Amino acid sequence: MLTIAFRRAAGKYAFLAFWAVLFCSPILAQDSSLNMLESGLNDLIYRLSRSVVTVESFYPRPASIRSGAGGDALYNVIATGVIFDSSGHVLTVASNVVNRSRIQIRFEDQTVPAEVQAIDYQTGLAVLRLARPVGTPARLNRQHGCAGQMILALGNAYGLRAAPSMGFCAGVRPDGAVQFTAPITSSTLGGGLFDLSGQLVGLITGGIGQGNRTEIGLAVPSARVSESAEYLLARGDRMAGYLGLSTAEMEVYPPLEIGQSSQLVNDGSGGMLIERAVVITAVVPSSPAAKAGLKVGDLLFSVNRQAVPSAFQVANFVKQSMPGTVIELGIIRQNRSYFVPVKVGQAQTRSFESSISVSFERVEYFDLTDSLLGEIEALKATIRHLERRIR
Repeated sequence: MLTIAFRRAAGKYAFLAFWAVLFCSPILAQDSSLNMLESGLNDLIYRLSRSVVTVESFYPRPASIRSGAGGDALYNVIATGVIFDSSGHVLTVASNVVNRSRIQIRFEDQTVPAEVQAIDYQTGLAVLRLARPVGTPARLNRQHGCAGQMILALGNAYGLRAAPSMGFCAGVRPDGAVQFTAPITSSTLGGGLFDLSGQLVGLITGGIGQGNRTEIGLAVPSARVSESAEYLLARGDRMAGYLGLSTAEMEVYPPLEIGQSSQLVNDGSGGMLIERAVVITAVVPSSPAAKAGLKVGDLLFSVNRQAVPSAFQVANFVKQSMPGTVIELGIIRQNRSYFVPVKVGQAQTRSFESSISVSFERVEYFDLTDSLLGEIEALKATIRHLERRIR
């Protein structure tokens, strides 16, 4: 009887043990997978952090706002850079380092002097030359897009050299910038946007949002980062054209036809047919556009007698034009068309000291603000322009 009872008890406990193991296996497997994921991310972030540096730049504080008797008071700006090669070159955002009296790189426990070697005014990037190499060069992803991929944004945040934030790549915007969803701060500018294979997807240049912390980031794609760095290292500064105007796209309906005599016609005589154009929404005083006589409300329909379907194409054409070049803009004003010659100016990189009277947190916020407000104002201007045309 004892033997039979023992067998029954053993069978019961074996049955319970079987189901316990069966139900615990997925939980154990899940814990194991999470541990492996965490460990993998830790290793990845550590490896990527070897390619990211803190960029600290200084310039004198104006005497009017100095406190005390010290004559060497300095402002400092904290940003981020990405190591480009093993020769001591670091990439960062130009506005963080232009016109600085002193620049230094912090990497782990090292502080290394640096200087600006060249600036790309078309992309807004700068190459720094270090007194001695540090860290490990980033591996660049040569693909143009990254839509849907998980990404890691690595840059300085509140004193941490390579603070990571995770998100997703949303894709490439019409202006060529990579848009991604990951929290960044103003000091993250110049940091790296990496995919989970450890390759650099882009270099962080700005963000969209309110306050010093944004939820949408913008970056120069890695393919353009590489092209820009190689140009700067081989040839020095790359200039960019500047006109000093803002535009917004609009559809022209019904389409306008411009005859050979620059008159608006509707007789199908074979002139230039305008179906899309851009309206000028702002003109900077004393800019090349202002000197050429361009005004808010002018309808821009051609550049060098070629139709312009988008505001981005106009901006891109101007940016890639050499300063001093004369381009011809076709505009419509008060139902008459004109072809206006404009001498392209030189684009400049704006640094923080232009707003010295406010705190740096505030200044950096302005640099991170996206053009959404500008787009709203442009839309209002377009509506006002259409109302005038209807009247």
